[in-house]
Amino acid sequence: MESHGRRAHGRSRQPVARRPERHPLGVPLPDLAEHLSDEEKGRFARAAVADLRWAAGRYPGDAGIQALVAEMLALSPEFAALWAEHEVKVRREQRKQIAHPAVGVIEAICQVLPVPDREDLRLVLYTTEPGSPSHQALRRLREVTLSS
Repeated sequence: MESHGRRAHGRSRQPVARRPERHPLGVPLPDLAEHLSDEEKGRFARAAVADLRWAAGRYPGDAGIQALVAEMLALSPEFAALWAEHEVKVRREQRKQIAHPAVGVIEAICQVLPVPDREDLRLVLYTTEPGSPSHQALRRLREVTLSS
């Protein structure tokens, strides 16, 4: 589940140690310009920034969100340009390609569902079209995973 800076009791969450090679938005920072040049990855990145802007507006006093935005603005001119567009949007559904080394490219539908009574949490589901090559790839991945 995604959380936009709040815990069950309404307190701001504390900063969490991050893996240095990836940012919480899931985009490798040194490659953000390249990421944005790809149509599908760029659409996903733009949606993530618009969603973050929604969270910043919904929780204007959240220190974690403010720190994340400040960090991204300082580290990435590409993020700063997207942030300056002022697009606000809650992600609900979009398509995403996932390149997996064992089964290849998976075309997934990413659905973002609200959690009842918790406006700050969302459940993110990745699914595939039944019977599609991507669905078959997920079945193969399951077999590989279960046999290891």
